[in-house]
Amino acid sequence: MRKKDHTPKFSILAIIFGGFLISLLLIVYFFAIKPAEEAIEDARLAVEGLPLECERRAVDLTQFSQTKTLERIISRTGYSDFHDICFLNGYIYAASDGGLIRIRKGSASLAPEPPDPYKDEKPGGAKTSKKLTSLTPDERNYFRKYYSGLVGRKKDKKLDTDYYVDAVFTISDGLLENRIMAVKPWNGKLLVVYGNFGVALMDGKMLYNYIFKQQRYNKVCAVSAGRENILMITDTADIIEFNGESFKLLKNEALNSKKHIISSICRLNDGALIGTVSSGLYYYNYDKAVAQKNEIFVSNRINCILNSDDRIFINSESGVYERGSYNDYLPVVKDYPVRASAVRDDGTLLCGTYFGEILEINGRGGIKSIKVSQQNEPVESISIINQSKGAIPQEAQFAVTGSEILRLNSGNSVERIGISSELNFLSANFITSLEVDNNGRIWVGYFEDGIDVLDSDLKVIAHLENDDVRVIRHLKFDAGRGLMYAASSKGVIVFDSAYKYRKIDATRGLISNEVSNISLMKDGAVYCTAGGVTFDQGGILRSIYAFHNLANNHTYCSINDSDKVYVGTLGGLSIIENLTVRNNLTPLNSPLPNNWVTAILKDETGNIWIGTYGGGISRIGKSGKWDDVKFPYKDIEINNNAMISSGNMLFAGTLSDGIIVYDFNTGEWQRFSGTLPSRNVTAFLQIGNNLVIGTDAGLVVSDISSYK
Repeated sequence: MRKKDHTPKFSILAIIFGGFLISLLLIVYFFAIKPAEEAIEDARLAVEGLPLECERRAVDLTQFSQTKTLERIISRTGYSDFHDICFLNGYIYAASDGGLIRIRKGSASLAPEPPDPYKDEKPGGAKTSKKLTSLTPDERNYFRKYYSGLVGRKKDKKLDTDYYVDAVFTISDGLLENRIMAVKPWNGKLLVVYGNFGVALMDGKMLYNYIFKQQRYNKVCAVSAGRENILMITDTADIIEFNGESFKLLKNEALNSKKHIISSICRLNDGALIGTVSSGLYYYNYDKAVAQKNEIFVSNRINCILNSDDRIFINSESGVYERGSYNDYLPVVKDYPVRASAVRDDGTLLCGTYFGEILEINGRGGIKSIKVSQQNEPVESISIINQSKGAIPQEAQFAVTGSEILRLNSGNSVERIGISSELNFLSANFITSLEVDNNGRIWVGYFEDGIDVLDSDLKVIAHLENDDVRVIRHLKFDAGRGLMYAASSKGVIVFDSAYKYRKIDATRGLISNEVSNISLMKDGAVYCTAGGVTFDQGGILRSIYAFHNLANNHTYCSINDSDKVYVGTLGGLSIIENLTVRNNLTPLNSPLPNNWVTAILKDETGNIWIGTYGGGISRIGKSGKWDDVKFPYKDIEINNNAMISSGNMLFAGTLSDGIIVYDFNTGEWQRFSGTLPSRNVTAFLQIGNNLVIGTDAGLVVSDISSYK
């Protein structure tokens, strides 16, 4: 007989009903309650913001120079560097790729023009071809780009004698990087916007660097300073509010950084205006960003937005527009691509254009054009200072173009800002080689700006530059003959002590005019070129290239070791004896880490160090066998000819990792970047206990013992 099922039927129904009820509650929560909670939280965040974690680093500007590793720095801002200018506490500050420039009013002894031995004669002497005659003054100023537009020199007829540059703050003074994109006055302090490392506040004595723990917030594109806080926007379209102590991330859903390249932001009483490079103008109300559709905007490229006493000006590719009372936009000037603007107290609008002009626009609509840049460079920023009601001092109008700091004077004449003679400036940033001669003079070779000659105090005593002497890749001094050899793009330039030179080029037997390295032999020299290697033996030139079994025609470095010459090429390391290639070392047949050999050095004990591009450093011992030096870093690019040994240490300059140091005693490797003006270290020179270091952003001097 089948047993009866005694399971209560109501329990099954209860389970079904319970499941239905739970499902219903989940639906209500996810589709009603949770969205409501999120809406409340979004509303709160829209008003209050989300706190951002940030590290603050304080630097005492009065003490930093005494405690820094690098004792001295000579840094010149490169051409096409200036981005912004403002006035604060009696000083004018300019933002540039080479640091923070400070300008003050007053008279000072200004930096003279470095002596030019080629000014009144043909370079190289009377036998030089006519096509190599000295450059005209205009051409010379263009190629030299002296002081990055801080071209104030005693002979400059357009030199401003009332204002001068008295300081340049760089990474050696506590800045996180030399590239400064913007400077704004705010509550008695200077807001400094870095290119890639967030922002800083400076009060004259202290510098406070702020670094976000999340890297995405550190690249600030634009800022707008209000009375109580600062509004900033990043390249990822994140909007951040800063009150001087803490940062808040504000809600912003509409702007997608992948679609919009941010150019500017301007705080309003009820939100902000955001300008983009190709998507026009947006209004942001602390929740959403709404596109400002208006047929009056001919171009969608918004360059910057100016808020002057609640008057809002939109500077665009097609002109300037003023925001009206009803949030409409009225044209002020059309058909001028305007990059920057400022307003005088009398209501006159100054507009800087892309063509190196400043437009004066009065209240009646009259336009007056003032040419400020002879190179037609865009006017990047305009600042008007020391204004008083009813009287506008003309000397208080300043502007920066890509390569100049300018003052607009009465009568609309334009003068360049002078530079104090107490500041020590080189002629260019990008250093490629350093060498010292018998007289203790330091020769500095530049990537495309010729050569500076410095005295023992690192003051420029001569600048050498013309058609021949421009692109310098390597310098080598022959103490026995008292000659300085320069590897250039025009061949080998050989200078005597009076700076007169002769040129060795393809017409005299050099295999290629593109020379990258020079090493000396007992009876001559070895020239590494883009077409092979040339041996100069008593003035007789003989060349070896791939046809003669050279590893590659592109040669970059060389050294002499007894009867052997080691040549670094793009295809490996070639060993040459008696003008014959005896061996080619590559990663396939040796421990060489990479085919591209960029630097070779023989240390005091006879070891041969080999630097490569991408493979780091290896060593051949004095016995001729490879040593395992256990190079610990990956993908390290050693710069061309950037190695030096001192005592028990090896120094190597890298493309992006600063200085790599090897201690012979401990066998340990270390990396240093510290207060270097750039991580791209290109050259070394030892003078006594000091190590002179060349980078692509200037020159520094440090005590060798600081690396132990």
